[in-house]
Amino acid sequence: MDTDTCVVSAEPLKHIFDVLQDFDFTSVWECCALPTSLALYGTGYEPQTGVFGIRASAAQLVRDWHAEFFAHEAHYQQFSSTDQQAMLQVLHRGSYTFFPLPAEFNYRQFTLPTSPSGPGGFGNFPFIVHQHGLTSLESAKSSVWSMSQAALPFKDVGTTR
Repeated sequence: MDTDTCVVSAEPLKHIFDVLQDFDFTSVWECCALPTSLALYGTGYEPQTGVFGIRASAAQLVRDWHAEFFAHEAHYQQFSSTDQQAMLQVLHRGSYTFFPLPAEFNYRQFTLPTSPSGPGGFGNFPFIVHQHGLTSLESAKSSVWSMSQAALPFKDVGTTR
């Protein structure tokens, strides 16, 4: 985990280790490496490397990631996420298995919507909303906003002095 993370609930972390019984690497899939025009696949989506799991038997993955990043550092320095496109490139080569974690494992403005119009390089996020009772685009946007607010782990309780 990056040093700027906060574990809100430790119990679900066991799922990361459960996944590693069958997969080499797990992390949240995130949007958007900028500039997306240079990103692998041109979408900017990439594995978020702030919180991830690597199976012990796949330790070579870390060495491959390190080698890929430093072999092409000038290229990767162009991205807002720097090292994550290097990880995607290593996974792209196909010798490792990847399991995407749900966004709750790395809640960030780039992972879940934080405003009614959503974040990211693609404009409104998400692309598809699957929710019973939706009747229009506006109700979908409202539903996404409500879901993102309900998922926030903290409530503003004011400031104490």
